[in-house]
Parts: sequence; structure tokens; C-alpha cells
Amino acid sequence: DPSIDPYMYYDCVGDQGSAKNLITVGAVSNTNSRIAAFSSLGPTDDGRIKPDIVAAGVAVYSTYTGNSYGTMDGTSQATPVISGILALMLQQYNAFHYGVDMPADLFKAILLNSATDLGRSGPDYIYGWGLASAQAAVDALRNQSRSNTLYLTDSVTNKAVDRFYLDLPAGVATVKVMLAWTDQPGDPNAVNAIQNDLDLVMIPPDGNGTNLPFVMPYVVSVGDETDTAVTGTNRCDNIEQVRIINPTNGCWEVRVTGDAVPGVIQNYSLVTSTGDL
Repeated sequence: DPSIDPYMYYDCVGDQGSAKNLITVGAVSNTNSRIAAFSSLGPTDDGRIKPDIVAAGVAVYSTYTGNSYGTMDGTSQATPVISGILALMLQQYNAFHYGVDMPADLFKAILLNSATDLGRSGPDYIYGWGLASAQAAVDALRNQSRSNTLYLTDSVTNKAVDRFYLDLPAGVATVKVMLAWTDQPGDPNAVNAIQNDLDLVMIPPDGNGTNLPFVMPYVVSVGDETDTAVTGTNRCDNIEQVRIINPTNGCWEVRVTGDAVPGVIQNYSLVTSTGDL
């Protein structure tokens, strides 16, 4: 793959980093946001998108041994960047929801949906959902108000359909809507990690057509790790995003379906980059 260093390989994320409910962080250069040669690439064995997100992890000025400071490289430098962003997000969330714990899947949905896309268009197995943006993630929480809903939490049962309505003004260049859920534990020896499968689609104001989320060709067709993400039914990730370029203004229908929820119920978080849910 010419987009990465010649001695880098796909399918190198370890067991812990492959876990479906955590946030797996890759490292990029401070200067050009290129993936670091030491940063592990996805996919997981069942084709899920990993890493989830990337942050600066090359030549980071950091605390060092001997009560000093020094320049260091590593995903161990990128991960604290994400931890700091999550702390800022929690602070902002608590300003609006005092005494209420912020759901883990809401952290993840806002962080990933607000990231800056890198590499191939859409998610990929190098940069995940892109470069983390502290400003955009915190603003997504700050801009929530009684008159403007940018995120919500809900739950769905097996085969049930939740419908929400997203008002988009004229002139929106891109809208991104992301669904995330903390999936139930499964058999570690199972072929597919996902236990509860939810689906996200968007219907335009005129009711014609269905906009589907990203899915990797590596999973749904004969392809490889280097192929650009397409849209379709995603059966392996517990994160789904619908991205629409130059969307029609008006009221869009957002559907969350419990396609396969063998348990009683599945909680989820839904976020949008703009508009009003």
C-alpha cells in the first residue's frame, strides 16, 4: 500500500486493541498527520474498523524519567491526547447534566463523529475515523441546547424501529450522523464479535431513497484492506455513520433498528454533526 511506509502491515492490532467497546488509538506525525510507522493497523479478524481514531504521537514533548521532560514517540503518547479530550468532554457534559454519568458510547460517538477524516474517504484501517479534534468534540456538547439537539441516548429492542427527525437548514455542506452502542460480551472464540446488531439509515425529506452507513469492502465483498469504504449494511461494527454531501434542506428521517437484539434491550447513542434531532 503506497499510502503507508513499506515495512508496515495490516492486521496488526493486538488482542486488547481489538476489543469492540474500547477506543483504540493510532499515532500520527505532528507535522503532516501521516500515520507513524510504529502504529498498528487494522482490521480485526472479523473485519471491524480499527484503530478507532488517531492523535499526535510523534515527537511529543512529554514528562520523562528523572523528574524531567523529553521528546517521545509512541501510541503511548497519542493515547493520553485522547484521554485529555475525553476529560474535557466530561467536564462539558457535566455542566449540562450535573450528577449524571456520560454513557461510554456517547463519548465514543461524539469523539469519532467529530474527527477530521484522513487517508481514504470515510473510515479506513489506517486512521480509523480520522484525527481527533478536541475543539469539535467539546463544541458538539457545548452546542446542545433545549432548542437544538445534536446528540441523544435511547434504547431499542429486537426488530423494533426508533424514528427521529433531523432538521437541516439550507447550505449545509456535509452532515454526519453516527450511531454507537456498548455491545454485550460475547464468546471470545466466536467468528464475529458483535452480539447485538443495530442498523442506522437516513431517509431524505422527499422520502425517495435510503442513505446507508459506511461499510468496508473487505467485509462485504471480495476486496482487501486497501479498498475505500463504501455504503451498505454493516453487520460487524458497533459504530455506524451515515455521511451525506450537500444534503437537501428539510426534515430527514433517521432510523435506528434493532436488527438482531437477542437480549432484552440495547442502549445506544446517536449524534449529528449539524442540524437538530
